[in-house]
Amino acid sequence: MSRQLIRLLSLLAIFQIHRCTGYGYTDIPKNYNPAGDPYYVDVRPSTARTTPIANTPQHSFTDSTRAAKVSSQVPSVYGGCGQIKGCFGLPGGVCIEEKSCSALVTYAVNGQHYEFELWAVNAPADSFVAVGLSDDHIMGDDSVTECTIVNGRVNAYMSHNDNSKTNVRLKDPRSGLNVTQATYKDGNLYCRFQRQKQLAIGQKMFDLSQTYHLLLARGPASNEGISYHERQKTVSARSVKLSETAAVGANKGTLVKLHGTFMVTAWMLAASCGILLARYYKLTWVGQQFMGKDLWFVYHRILLAITWALTVIAFIIIFVELGGWTSIPVTSNPHAVIGVITTVLAFIQPFMAYFRPHPEAPRRYIFNWAHWLVGKSAHTLGSKYNRTQNCSILCDISRVLFFFGQLGNVKLYAFFWPSVWTRLPFRIGLRGF
Repeated sequence: MSRQLIRLLSLLAIFQIHRCTGYGYTDIPKNYNPAGDPYYVDVRPSTARTTPIANTPQHSFTDSTRAAKVSSQVPSVYGGCGQIKGCFGLPGGVCIEEKSCSALVTYAVNGQHYEFELWAVNAPADSFVAVGLSDDHIMGDDSVTECTIVNGRVNAYMSHNDNSKTNVRLKDPRSGLNVTQATYKDGNLYCRFQRQKQLAIGQKMFDLSQTYHLLLARGPASNEGISYHERQKTVSARSVKLSETAAVGANKGTLVKLHGTFMVTAWMLAASCGILLARYYKLTWVGQQFMGKDLWFVYHRILLAITWALTVIAFIIIFVELGGWTSIPVTSNPHAVIGVITTVLAFIQPFMAYFRPHPEAPRRYIFNWAHWLVGKSAHTLGSKYNRTQNCSILCDISRVLFFFGQLGNVKLYAFFWPSVWTRLPFRIGLRGF
């Protein structure tokens, strides 16, 4: 047993070393450019585009297209954070202290107005960085100010996230807005502007003397407005008074992380092991029972019950976190739709099993096929789709364990049950792993 464990751990180590040193980490070709990636920046000399306002200080930028961590290379937008102005950065954490944020918003009171700065590093052409003021940590019914670089021109606009979580520019996109500087240089996008204290958008009055959650995002833009920001977004951990000068932390997204953890555990581990037991142990693990049921079936039922419970809990908490349906377009990422289908299929499985006919019933085959089809569909959607997501090392470990677990079962079959061995290649082929 110890030898097998050492061998498995060695394989896991080799797998992770290959994963972290393979293509995409250290061997990226010079001309590599992911197709359709709006955020990929080809490092080459760029042309500065600035539209400064008279008598305003100029902000200097480095020639590097990466967010530098050396103080002498950091643009002056970080100066005064926590002292004379409040700051909030993307992706959060310690990026402000390290001066390594990919996007940043600063805010301070200036007389009867509120002065903001928006800044983004590695900003490609036709992109934006924007800040939203929200009553909660969820996108919807928010006042948004955008800083955009479109067709070589830098501008700032006012827009609004409606209740359907769609961003719409105001009819007068400069309403309540006074732009004092707009700059694009060496991939660094910067806007400084003032907003008046109060602004009515529809039936809602936004009073900047009140507290708001800060929504910070960046992404592609066009003449019509800003587009979906993908995962380049963050939300402040608490509501902020814009007269504060402290740096603000980002929302850790605990419920989102729990959702992902529960789904990965359910479908990559519990469901996979439960299916493995039903697939390979039904005809071999016989003669051992618990409360009148074969032992393989007892474990199969426990594992699938865990899958069901974790899936339902994960489904509920993500709706609690988002406050409803996601704002991500289905065409951009079908994750939410696939998740709903997976949850529905998983939810009906135990009820189908409860009303299953006797094994000797003439129409038992109908249940067998229905049970297999629903379960297989749910497992395929729940586990194999998640392998395309960035779901941390847990996905890789569970995949490796499951794969080598099946190979280990082949060896056990060959040693203990030679009569079954001849059927294994065909059965594994049907497994489709």
